[in-house]
Amino acid sequence: MHVVKGYGVTRGMGSGRVFLYRPTRGEEPTFDLFINQKEALHTAIERSVADLEKDVAESRENATDTVRMVFEAHKLMVNDPLLVDAAINLIDTGMTAYQAYKTASEQIVSQFRLLTNDYMRNRVIDIIDATDRVLHALLAAEYEREFDFTEPHVIVMDQMRPSVIRNCHKPHIVGFIAESGAYDQHSSMIARAKDLPGVIVPGITKSLHDGDYVTIDGDTGTVVIDPDRNRK
Repeated sequence: MHVVKGYGVTRGMGSGRVFLYRPTRGEEPTFDLFINQKEALHTAIERSVADLEKDVAESRENATDTVRMVFEAHKLMVNDPLLVDAAINLIDTGMTAYQAYKTASEQIVSQFRLLTNDYMRNRVIDIIDATDRVLHALLAAEYEREFDFTEPHVIVMDQMRPSVIRNCHKPHIVGFIAESGAYDQHSSMIARAKDLPGVIVPGITKSLHDGDYVTIDGDTGTVVIDPDRNRK
């Protein structure tokens, strides 16, 4: 048995097999003269907004107002005029829609990381989560996924993305571990609304593998790795 100490962001305990979450992404598209890049960008944004509207509607029926408000905010982020205008200007310089939107969103993220206000810095992951949705749409790739396991799992990820936490449902997912995050991030608020325990442990993705057995304790901020259960 090996105990790893981190800090809890949501209370409670959970035990299960590890699932390492890795965002899926296809090949970055090359420039195609026959594709109107501005139209492609607007289409991807419209698809993303439509998907987020579904999330908002489902949250209104099955979750709290906190969860609904997070994805209402994401709708505004993906279609923010400053972001879209910056991406359009980059397309005019010869970039693909994908390159332009990615570059424009990274510039905004860089600006937020420089802020001294914790609340504003904690919105960085929301911007990444929201804009990654558009990038996936530009690649015709699905962004959200459902986690449907036959036994309890603990999801392990590098960052707490609200869209990932929203799709973690008991008994399939009984908790999460992330390499970075904070108590007042929107992902933590969603997890608390779902009664989903969570622990932050920097570098944890290098110590765990799919199928490992762990117990997490959000009250003490600990992760127990059970080698005996791992050999099952």
